[in-house]
Amino acid sequence: MPWRTRLRAVFHRERLAIWLIGLLLIGFALFIGFAGTPYTAPEETVERVAATNSVSVSEAAGGYVLSPPGRTPETALIFYPGARVDPSAYVDVFGPVVKRTDLAVYVPKPRLNLAVFEPRLADRIIGSQPDNTSWYVGGHSLGGAMACRYAASNPETVDGVVLFGSYCDRSIADTDLAVLSVGGTRDTVLGTDRAALRPENLPDSATIRWIEGANHTYFGSYAGQPGDSPATITRERAHELLRDSLVDFFEKQRQTARSPASVQEAHLLGEQVL
Repeated sequence: MPWRTRLRAVFHRERLAIWLIGLLLIGFALFIGFAGTPYTAPEETVERVAATNSVSVSEAAGGYVLSPPGRTPETALIFYPGARVDPSAYVDVFGPVVKRTDLAVYVPKPRLNLAVFEPRLADRIIGSQPDNTSWYVGGHSLGGAMACRYAASNPETVDGVVLFGSYCDRSIADTDLAVLSVGGTRDTVLGTDRAALRPENLPDSATIRWIEGANHTYFGSYAGQPGDSPATITRERAHELLRDSLVDFFEKQRQTARSPASVQEAHLLGEQVL
């Protein structure tokens, strides 16, 4: 091959490599920009919840921890946010739950607002708290799936799983974990039928509930998620039903702890539309 032809081939390969690197850098920058602009709660939501005398709100793990003022509860929930959803979007949901129960709720912020990059996010929270704490993990959408992976890998560390508009992509069916899974009949991001919640991956004792008229974003306090359908109930009503489900679930776990012989009575198997 003449040297000029070889030189042109080298230049062509170099230009191609430069273009490919440039495209990769542009794609990476677009992804960082996309992931770095999460859905957030309306302004002053966190401040409003923190202003109540019955709930303490502080920063933890890049997000928030909500707890009863002046004490450390023996039961805690670590809740993984949905993909590109800021932890602030769940403060309004959990504030009244903390008020009605002796429960602490941690809503950490995963790397790039995507729990798939940090499925073991619960480790640093659990490791920093007293050994006698009873831990539950859960999450919304992708966050719930990552929390379930954590539970599947650490069934000796956590006592249960809470899923909002989510599913387990790892089976925990053979564990004794307590599970609450709540879906929305207008949630077209996840799906509106029972199969979307993948009940085959859950224990037989799992409680599955549906909120009639709730869409995917109603599991938090944000709006505008592509692929979702308009809800047919108000966000306030959806949150009220969601909180009732949580309070009922954790009350059953306390009853079970107080009377281990009544496990079958306390873990009510069933599917309800609220």
